[in-house]
Amino acid sequence: ALAYGAKLEKFYFCPHHTEGKIAEYAIDCDCRKPKPGMLLQCFSEYEIDKENSFMIGDSKRDVECAEAAGIKGYLYKGGSLLELVKKIVLG
Repeated sequence: ALAYGAKLEKFYFCPHHTEGKIAEYAIDCDCRKPKPGMLLQCFSEYEIDKENSFMIGDSKRDVECAEAAGIKGYLYKGGSLLELVKKIVLG
């Protein structure tokens, strides 16, 4: 994507799982999808135009997370990711 001037600013991840083996991470948190905690954290750290933002994921949980955060969510079912993005952006 660098050919288009995009850059990655930060990665977000959730280390929590209620059935995890490390006690401090074996919790029910707000950042584990489909909860929107990671997206909400990102929105608070960066000036993001939610009206024109969207999330693409390969599971229903990803789409639910996006919608819970107030943005559009799209399910990626395989094939060209670039073509999916073009379809979303260009209609």
